[in-house]
Amino acid sequence: MARKQLGFTLIELLVTVSLSVILMMVATSVLITFMTGSVKNTKNRRIKNEGDHAMNLMKQQLQNSLKLTMNSDLQECESDMKSIAFRSLDGGITEFLVEKDSDDNNKHKIASNSGKYLTSGSVDLINLNTKGDAQYINFKCVSAANGPGKHITIKFGLRKGNPSLDRAYEVSEQHFTAGVTLRNY
Repeated sequence: MARKQLGFTLIELLVTVSLSVILMMVATSVLITFMTGSVKNTKNRRIKNEGDHAMNLMKQQLQNSLKLTMNSDLQECESDMKSIAFRSLDGGITEFLVEKDSDDNNKHKIASNSGKYLTSGSVDLINLNTKGDAQYINFKCVSAANGPGKHITIKFGLRKGNPSLDRAYEVSEQHFTAGVTLRNY
């Protein structure tokens, strides 16, 4: 008379548990990769939105300015400026410059002398100058190629995360460059 087996053998249980553990590890790895990518995309989108907003404001106001004036560094139209000043349509003088974040002294924001910040404290400006003094924004002013007037190139970079503290995948940065020809100069 043959004995009837009522359960699983030890080998069958070990194989089943091993396969289950391997499947769970693969599923967890895929989930973590997806979540990391999603966080990185959210950071990139935030940086792009803030950079585009700041760039569009500066371009619009510069394009509609009446004329350039001396900035706080006593420069009006030079090839390497850290700030730019102009007479706006309302007759006031506006200057775009970089200020330290009052909440975090290690961060910098693009600001105007009217007390308005063009970038928030959730992102930081990237130092464009690898040697010497820090320069977080660059305005390059030249005579327009197609007639009278001035052409200004604006450059800056934004970062979310701290490269010296955060993991590489937690840091996102993007550089912005745009040119604008002054209409009323």
